[in-house]
Amino acid sequence: MFAILRKKAVLPLIRNVRYSGDMSTEQKMKTYSLMKKITLFVVPVVVTLGAVNAYNVEMDHRSHPRKEYIPYPYLNIMNRPWPWGDGKHSLFHNPKANWVKGVGYEEDWYC
Repeated sequence: MFAILRKKAVLPLIRNVRYSGDMSTEQKMKTYSLMKKITLFVVPVVVTLGAVNAYNVEMDHRSHPRKEYIPYPYLNIMNRPWPWGDGKHSLFHNPKANWVKGVGYEEDWYC
């Protein structure tokens, strides 16, 4: 299905944009009109569907309890502390999702 769509719709568009110097004004306006319609009507629908999907996946993820952390010896190896804060928190530390050695999770999961 995608191959047919690509062959019939996408490739001619790419060819039209790529070789627009050889096109007549009418062909350029046709291509411009098609690209404008795609931008105004197709892109917002695709972005909205992607956002709804991401929201649904996140809500499904939040409904599960967090697994208990098992401090395996090969995890969280720190040869020296980080140069900021107390040295145990990484630069992009998330207290709800990242475990800290000697402390554990700092906050409850999605409260």
